[in-house]
Amino acid sequence: MSLLIKRWIWIIGVISVFSIAPISKIANNKNPLNLGLDLSGGVDILIKVIPPPEEKLDEIVPGVVDVMSKRLDPQGVLSISVQQVSEDRINIQVPSSSGESPERVRRLIEQSAHLELVDTSFVSYLAGSKACRNDGQNYENCDLVYTKDQVVIEGGDLKRATVSPNPNGGWQVDFELSESGSNAFARHTASHISQYLTIVLDANVVSSPIINSAIFGSGSISGSFSIEEANELALLLNAGRLDADIDILKLSSVGAALGKDSLEKSIKAAWIGLILVAIYMLACYKRRGVAAVFSLAIFSSILFSLFSSLNITLTLPGIAGLILSIGMAVDANVIIFERIKEEESSGKSGLLALEEGFSNALSVITDANVTTFLIGLVLYALATGPVRGFAVTLLIGIMVSVFAALVVTRAIMETWEK
Repeated sequence: MSLLIKRWIWIIGVISVFSIAPISKIANNKNPLNLGLDLSGGVDILIKVIPPPEEKLDEIVPGVVDVMSKRLDPQGVLSISVQQVSEDRINIQVPSSSGESPERVRRLIEQSAHLELVDTSFVSYLAGSKACRNDGQNYENCDLVYTKDQVVIEGGDLKRATVSPNPNGGWQVDFELSESGSNAFARHTASHISQYLTIVLDANVVSSPIINSAIFGSGSISGSFSIEEANELALLLNAGRLDADIDILKLSSVGAALGKDSLEKSIKAAWIGLILVAIYMLACYKRRGVAAVFSLAIFSSILFSLFSSLNITLTLPGIAGLILSIGMAVDANVIIFERIKEEESSGKSGLLALEEGFSNALSVITDANVTTFLIGLVLYALATGPVRGFAVTLLIGIMVSVFAALVVTRAIMETWEK
């Protein structure tokens, strides 16, 4: 099988695989793209951070912002904005396209997710029992009162939490422990066989399993969890506990910040830009320009399908990243065509000039895209909300633009030459 046929198989395969999601959404009368709060509206929340006594706000609030971001948008593709707006206030904006209901957002925000596994010796407690740590407060309504010394491990000792079916029905949350947590857990379970280890989450007993043998490195939290409840608990544990109390000052639904008119203008501007680029490529490079236009069309379709498949939320900054990646795709084609021209000026022609032109252009295209890709990675790692959305669209756009230039354009041009 020739390299040309392999390239076309790759192109058709990529388009086919990534087209499944948008076609499915359109068939079910769903919007194939998720739009951000600035384009489609959503939920706007203002919260106040109340730190523990003797803790400083400027040390607590950044941690709360980080935990909230991980809870609401763990993959960073929904463009949910979590920003500190004053000394003790945080603004959260959740686009309607994220699928998060105001009720679930409130639950994720308000829960502290303080997990403790408590040694209760030979006494078990029913799920739902009130549990209180002995810190000098009133314990009249507490079913379980325990001291710090009775806590075997806490949520901070967890490395990862996942969801799996419970052998007895329902669902459970499995967890892996850090090295220090694993050692402490193994020592305790080995020396307390046939005793109870009570699982406490946010001052409520989840369950009181009995220790049957030494446990190393992992465990599970079982209860009458539905799949939604188990997934939510795993999400909370992976994001980490809140080290402060939260007071929701405002929770309201908002309309699109830019409105339908602004969205239509943005799309119109993108189309005008594409048409102008296509005219320029056709005027300057004739038949090769046609190849570039076809490559750009395939690039756009793959990019659209990827955004739909990965449920990436598109915001106005995301559209900017998308347009920038289109420009980079065109730039790569220009570099390739100029290198081919240079080879033809030296006396080469046909497939030989094409082969040498692509080979000489490879290092330039790679350098330009790698440097931009690294900047995008830094943005993704450090930014939140719409800025992270810009980074996501830019990173995906760079990868697709390289594929379009080096595989799609080459396949079209080689097909014509043969």
